[in-house]
Formats: sequence, structure tokens, C-alpha cells
Amino acid sequence: MNTNQSTFHIGVDVGKHQLDFFCHESGDYFQVANTPDGIRKALSRLAPLSISRLVVEATGRHEQALVLAATRQKIPVVIAQPIAVRRFAGALGILAKTDKLDSRVILLGR
Repeated sequence: MNTNQSTFHIGVDVGKHQLDFFCHESGDYFQVANTPDGIRKALSRLAPLSISRLVVEATGRHEQALVLAATRQKIPVVIAQPIAVRRFAGALGILAKTDKLDSRVILLGR
């Protein structure tokens, strides 16, 4: 990721087995396993950035480990409700549903 930006906004689509990250400013996308090791890898990758907010979709509590880990690292976290994200995507005319696309839409609706 390009770290020349002053602040970064990150959207995260949460799944039972994976986390999909999208950075608005750079357009970068990456995916990790939704495990303690995967979360550590993701937060290590984000560590050099000045994160303005990490917008995470609430998904049947599968987001909790990420939210707790990010909070411990003093990363501002916003939890988005899935129905609101889906309605916002529909309003934008985005009908496709993929993890990569959802990570972007979650961030746009912040």
C-alpha cells in the first residue's frame, strides 16, 4: 500500500472463514483467513498506515476477534449493519455480491 496518504479508510467484509480488506485511498485489496493468525497478519500489514477508520461488517459475531484486536491497537472501528450495507449497495446500483465488492461498499457507506 502507498503510505504517502495522511489517513486511510479501510473496509472489511467479514466471513466465517475469511476477511476481505479494501483501502479506499490506494484501491488495494487483500484477503486473510478469519483466524487469530490471519488477523495478526492483516493488522501487521495495516500497522504502518494512519487509519482514520476500519469499517467492519457485523456478521454473526464473526467480526468480534478482528474488532477486539483492532481496538487493542487503537484503530478506530465502525461496525456496519449488513442490511444497511446491502441497501446502500442497491441504491448505488451495485447488485453483484462478492467479498471484494462488499469490502468496498462497506467502506463507501460509512
